[in-house]
Amino acid sequence: MTTDPTELCANFWAYVSPVTGLVQRVAGRLYALTGTEEDRYAVLQALAPTDFAASLWTPVPESMVLDVEFIEEPLRGVVRADLLADPRVHEQVFRPVVDMLVEALPRQMRMVDGVPTEAVMPVPDTLLHVTTNVFEYDDGGVAVQVRRC
Repeated sequence: MTTDPTELCANFWAYVSPVTGLVQRVAGRLYALTGTEEDRYAVLQALAPTDFAASLWTPVPESMVLDVEFIEEPLRGVVRADLLADPRVHEQVFRPVVDMLVEALPRQMRMVDGVPTEAVMPVPDTLLHVTTNVFEYDDGGVAVQVRRC
């Protein structure tokens, strides 16, 4: 019996101000999933609306700068939510999240030629992921917008 290999995949969340459309913090979670690409997407999409509540978050990197017409100094550590659809912007914003999650990956023990060897699951060059916008309202309410990347 052959099975699809287990691969790390991710859910990412951008916390969006419903008033401004700006993101100041992001979160993520890694999963070890098997199955076809469609199977893995289905799992990620099923978990995306709720798993943000148990995920590690970090501020948007200070390297992200937004010029605002009526403010003298540019805003640092913010990004417009609509810009996350651009793969380059997405990479810049979520790279610190991926790095944080990879650092937290548990070390596994595997037997290699009869010798216990420590191993960490590799992160694929192209990380299969789903990005979800989380809108937080002043009354404590939350709405999510899941999108496949």
